[in-house]
Amino acid sequence: VMPKLSSLKYLNYFESGSRAGDEMLEAVSEVLKNNMRSSDLTFKLNGADFLWSLNKASAADLLKVEQKLNAELLQNPKVKQILLNEQNAISAKIAEASKARNSALVLKLNEKLESVKNFKPDLNFRAMTRQEAQAAGSFQNILKKFDEKFK
Repeated sequence: VMPKLSSLKYLNYFESGSRAGDEMLEAVSEVLKNNMRSSDLTFKLNGADFLWSLNKASAADLLKVEQKLNAELLQNPKVKQILLNEQNAISAKIAEASKARNSALVLKLNEKLESVKNFKPDLNFRAMTRQEAQAAGSFQNILKKFDEKFK
């Protein structure tokens, strides 16, 4: 399974630059680890990607895990703090833009603020069977197959 966090596009802009996205990935990693079974394996790839090896998990099982992880992420104290920091930073930028009478920037920043306020982790899974992985051959080909599944 490759979990993807598509909501990172709402972060990395204000309070701590790209660090907010990195902190979000750390929170996701912690939530994944806390939900792993002893027989599961996880691999951190370059960038924002993970691979999670789940033995004997059906599509229905994966959907339940995906839903559970998304709910846990929203309740995670680190995630809440990241979002609060981003909201505060955006609000400060709005105040600056208002003071400078830059209504176009105020409008754009208000849209960003609403996106962060309505943040949903959007963690979703793409799965590959053992047979698909074996047919892919190399690890690089497996990663290419996963990338195709997200397009």
